[in-house]
Amino acid sequence: MSIRDNEYDIRTIKVLSGCAGDPCCPAIPSDITVIGDGAFEGHKSLREIVIPEGVTTIGSSAFKWCESLESVIIPDSVTEIGDGAFCGCSSLREIVIPEGVTTIGSSAFKWCESLESVIIPEGVTAIRDGAFCGCCSLKEIVIPEGVTTIGSSAFKRCESLESVIIPEGVTAIGCAAFEGCVSLDTVSLPGAVKKIGIGAFERCESLREIDIPEGVTEISDSAFEDCSSLAWVTMPDGVTKIGDRAFAGCSSLAGTFCLDTVTSIGQNAFAGCSSLSQFFLDVFSEPVIGDGAFAGCESLEDVSLPDDTKIGAGAFADAPGIPFSLCIEQGVLMSYNGVCPEQLMVSSIVTKIGDGAFAGCKTLEELILCDGVKSIGESAFEECASLARITIPGSVELIGADAFSGCRSLKRIDICGGAAEIDNRAFRGCSALTDIRIPDGITMGHHTFADVPGVPFSLCIEDDELAYYSGVCPEKVTIPPTVRTIGFDAFSGCRSLTEIVIPEGVTAIEAFAFEGCESLAEASVPDSVTSIEASAFEGCRSLRKIALPRGLTAIEGSAFRGCGSLTGISIPDGVTTIEDFAFSGCEALKEAVIPGSVTCIEDGAFVECGALTFVTDAPAAIEYAAERGIPVRPLG
Repeated sequence: MSIRDNEYDIRTIKVLSGCAGDPCCPAIPSDITVIGDGAFEGHKSLREIVIPEGVTTIGSSAFKWCESLESVIIPDSVTEIGDGAFCGCSSLREIVIPEGVTTIGSSAFKWCESLESVIIPEGVTAIRDGAFCGCCSLKEIVIPEGVTTIGSSAFKRCESLESVIIPEGVTAIGCAAFEGCVSLDTVSLPGAVKKIGIGAFERCESLREIDIPEGVTEISDSAFEDCSSLAWVTMPDGVTKIGDRAFAGCSSLAGTFCLDTVTSIGQNAFAGCSSLSQFFLDVFSEPVIGDGAFAGCESLEDVSLPDDTKIGAGAFADAPGIPFSLCIEQGVLMSYNGVCPEQLMVSSIVTKIGDGAFAGCKTLEELILCDGVKSIGESAFEECASLARITIPGSVELIGADAFSGCRSLKRIDICGGAAEIDNRAFRGCSALTDIRIPDGITMGHHTFADVPGVPFSLCIEDDELAYYSGVCPEKVTIPPTVRTIGFDAFSGCRSLTEIVIPEGVTAIEAFAFEGCESLAEASVPDSVTSIEASAFEGCRSLRKIALPRGLTAIEGSAFRGCGSLTGISIPDGVTTIEDFAFSGCEALKEAVIPGSVTCIEDGAFVECGALTFVTDAPAAIEYAAERGIPVRPLG
């Protein structure tokens, strides 16, 4: 008999004999043998459950999203726990899985955020995909000897997990199996392991060392990416391939890498390994080193490679152990190797500077482009912090988006005619730029000179839409009365703006209009506004108060996400929907007044609002609050 049989349907179980009318701890009849798929799914008030002896199967999603469930007793008769059985049981602190269980389904305990310890019985042979993903309180896990496979994302984002011993029988570790386990400092990989999946240990920021087993022949893409504490890696002779970004961002990885079987090193494989000092590659076949493989390895002073090595663009950018050279392919300057000199002249054989070619270069101070260069690609010199002087010849027709953005030492630009277009944000954030010489008639994109002191502050209004600004934005801005729309990303990323006054007559604030305005503390929005689009005020972490206009019908997704100083919000009568993440991460939000017109509050609308109380009589808001433990006060 299944708990989904008509007699024991979840809709009537609360009135069965023995549960005393209490939906928090219903009694399951003793003749039940299967807890059916989705039997208690979304039962928000369920606090504890005792599964009777005789039940053999807990079905898929049986207790999924039972967010108040704190205690579960599983009898020895159970042999199978289905996919997603306890997924999202965020109050569940511990669970004992009986010895008879042989199958734990995919995502069985996913997002059990309070779960601190689990003992997996000996009969289990596989930990399936996502089984314990997001169990951020899980401190220890005992994996039994019978397990041979750890599935994809099995322990992903188990942020409290400090150590794990993987048994000898395991042969494969799935993709992202331990990704984001930021406290994991010790891992023992058994000799039987043949495969380490993509991103298996990515962002394990506390991991100090790793010993790759002899049977592994390939280090997968991003396998140890951003393991910032990883200082020591033992690589066996059998490894022939190191994937893209396999060790990228491992800034503590020091000493010497000596490889004599590796024939392929992927793109950005060791990028940002700033402590790596020596690298030796000694193989007989033609090895290939991908683009950016050792970019940013600023301590890499000793490099030895076979003569026939194929070296990708920017493979050794900023590495002092390689002589400086430019990577040019069919007239396109793709990147560079070695340490860029302070002064660089690009010859006339180059017709294009490629996208991101010198992005983040710390040493370049002066750039001279010879006549013949026709275009400068997107982000070509972005965040070149020391670049102070550039000469752009008349042959240049296009300067791409973000080409020089963030070059905070740049004081002067001189464009000698010819350029027809300067794209969006090309010089944004060049905070020392005061001398700008450009010919008339050039087409300029949005925010080309935003946050640049050498350009007078102005608002660009196209028809009746405020599209963007130029120059350094003052602390207070009053929008002109002719404006009807504040356009897409009009003030996005403006850090100096503290107050915005929007006049009556404006009807729409488009997506990302004020996104990332970190200093914005006050915003006056008139009742004429009928639309505030997605992410319009996202990341305005100083915003303390905002009066929403009466004409709104929806609060769109992420509209006020991350407004960490916002303490109160009153939703206007007439709003029917509050979309996903609309107020998520508003940590100081104490009160939300929600009118009866609201009929839908999407799941993530108020996540990470720990101090919140609802003031409402709206049934949808009351239900939402009850499911998530949010206090409610009645209106009036």
